[in-house]
Amino acid sequence: MTSKLLPSLAAIALLSIGGAVAAPVNYTLPEESAAFKPGPNLDVVQNNCTACHSADYIKTQPQGEKFKKDFWQAEVTKMIKVYGAPIDQADVARSWSIFPRPIETRPIHPPAHWQKARARGH
Repeated sequence: MTSKLLPSLAAIALLSIGGAVAAPVNYTLPEESAAFKPGPNLDVVQNNCTACHSADYIKTQPQGEKFKKDFWQAEVTKMIKVYGAPIDQADVARSWSIFPRPIETRPIHPPAHWQKARARGH
């Protein structure tokens, strides 16, 4: 019995020591290259969407005829019910006034990799 327990205790001890010496990881996020244009219910987007998503990320989301109110209503409902997004129901109702117009962004400045490519003549 003791011979079976000893390897398990040794493994637990090693894992405990490894966790105690782990250092935090530091990293720098890239700069935003997009910002929201002024418009109706911009505060809804800024107060809710940007809690989890950057303007750059939102800019990459599906747009077009297939991605209207029903599509986004299902997505926002999933964010609230599945992921626990703290979005107030009043804001959910207000957010539909920006549809069918997609959320628009404007460039702030080109990302660094674009600037480097331009410097090389691409």
